[in-house]
Amino acid sequence: MSVLTIIPYISEKAYASSIDGVYVFSVPTTANKAEVTRAIQEQYKVTVTNVNLLNSRGKKARSIRIGSKKQPIFGKRPDTKKAYVTVKKGDVIQIEAFQEVTDGGKG
Repeated sequence: MSVLTIIPYISEKAYASSIDGVYVFSVPTTANKAEVTRAIQEQYKVTVTNVNLLNSRGKKARSIRIGSKKQPIFGKRPDTKKAYVTVKKGDVIQIEAFQEVTDGGKG
């Protein structure tokens, strides 16, 4: 069984939701709710009560080559998936970036 790469998603909205026990993580686009639940419980030693997944398509991008032909180059940013994980009341996931905010950066 492979271990999922789970990365905490750091933003103001994610920090605000973490106060209520909902944490946001970037997960692989192939992950499902059961795999995310298992990975969070193993990695952070907490009880997960709910998982919501959000798929985001990558934006299309276009740029123009500098040179004689000046043809546009089309590309696309990668697709992403976020997991909103609710943990049992009383359980806390220790995310280092959020700790610096709560203790004034002295931790």
